[in-house]
Amino acid sequence: MAHDGGEGFLLTWRLSPDEGSGRISLWCAPGIPLAFRYDEPVRAIDPSVVRALVTASYEGSGHLDVTALAPVSPPATT
Repeated sequence: MAHDGGEGFLLTWRLSPDEGSGRISLWCAPGIPLAFRYDEPVRAIDPSVVRALVTASYEGSGHLDVTALAPVSPPATT
């Protein structure tokens, strides 16, 4: 079966120090030119939050509470 090239894919790379910090992600698909630049490092994702979001998505209310995904400030150091 021949591939028609219609499927999109995400291409991500880290920027060099000369280009600044962070990373760039490109969504490569016909007709959908998207580029994302992230200046902060990738944060860990809490698996329990993902499970809660998946469970909520099955409830059919049309509302997902994503406040748990908000960045948490690191504890203050003295």
